[in-house]
Amino acid sequence: MARYEHLPIYKAAMDWTVYLEQVVRNFSRYHKYTLGSDLRQQSRELVMLIIRANSRADKVPVLHDLRERLEALQILLRIGKEVKAFQKFNSYAHAAELVVALSRQNEGWMKGQSVQKRSSPQVVGGDLSEESADGFPITNVRNDGEERWISTTIRTSSMVGELLIRDRTKGRGW
Repeated sequence: MARYEHLPIYKAAMDWTVYLEQVVRNFSRYHKYTLGSDLRQQSRELVMLIIRANSRADKVPVLHDLRERLEALQILLRIGKEVKAFQKFNSYAHAAELVVALSRQNEGWMKGQSVQKRSSPQVVGGDLSEESADGFPITNVRNDGEERWISTTIRTSSMVGELLIRDRTKGRGW
């Protein structure tokens, strides 16, 4: 499982969850068990979504879900302000600022994922069914006069790269 304690968005979500627990404690009994319960549950789910997104290879769908949950939290906070569930306006304002900060971090994470997808090597021609002697797929074979170049995309958990091999055997195999 991927490490998540170092993520700024995780730290901010944990801070927000702890702050919200303290604020909901001061809600009236009616709001504490209705609106406060919803806010507390949503905040815990946010933390779990961040952990889930960090452990996935394709983070974008989970980050979209996180965006929707953050918008729902903003609506719940506004409802809490309108029904005067918050004892002080400053507690509402601080909670709203923290949600906005989480939303900005989420959007930055989403943009980083889309940039990473665009910058990964693209397959240019070649037969994906062709394999080398080791069983690795050859994605692109290029002949430059007497040399044959073979490139393939290498994927690991931490990087995507392109391996370029010059074959000097002139078709004699590996």
